[in-house]
Amino acid sequence: MSECQKCGECCRRIMIGTDLPDELAELMAVHFGRPINRIGMEIEHRCRNLGDDNLCMDYHNRPDYCRKFMCNNPGALMVKVKM
Repeated sequence: MSECQKCGECCRRIMIGTDLPDELAELMAVHFGRPINRIGMEIEHRCRNLGDDNLCMDYHNRPDYCRKFMCNNPGALMVKVKM
C-alpha cells in the first residue's frame, strides 16, 4: 500500500471487484491487449466525512474498506457507475 496522497479518491468512489478465473483472464487480456486479472464496478459518490481539504473528518473511526483502499490497481478492469 502506498502513502496517502491526500487526493480524496477513497472518499469519492466505492470499488467492488472480484478475481477472474484463469480462462476468463486470458480472454480479457486478448480483448484488451493487457493483463486483466480482476473485474469490478466503480460507484462514484462523495462521502459525508470528506472535508474540503480532501481529508476524512472521522479518520480514526473510518471503516476497514477505507483503510485498505488502493487508488490504483493496474491489473483491474473497472466499470464506472454514477449514482
